[in-house]
Amino acid sequence: MRSKFKKTYYSVTALQDGTIFFASQTRKPVKSNVRGKPQIDEDGIHNWYFDKQEAVQGFTDWGKGVHHSAVVQCLNTKRIIREQVERRLARIEAQLASIVEQLARIELKMK
Repeated sequence: MRSKFKKTYYSVTALQDGTIFFASQTRKPVKSNVRGKPQIDEDGIHNWYFDKQEAVQGFTDWGKGVHHSAVVQCLNTKRIIREQVERRLARIEAQLASIVEQLARIELKMK
């Protein structure tokens, strides 16, 4: 079954660590003689522009608020996901170590 939604493409402005604070929807990028085949990631981002922290000082007050809100949301999301995933990964790692140990014992008995 085909999805009724079309893929969306973005051009983004981000901090040096990859934290996106501005995204602009664009048309689907096409191959050109100058740029070649566009590199599109799984989120539809094809253009990355990296700003230095000093660039924020030139923003309007509204722009600074939007910038800081975007960065805070990104950091909080990363923290929540990391806290949820780390616990699960630790359990999976322990289970995997147990399975490897059992397989080693079984292998020794088979010889």
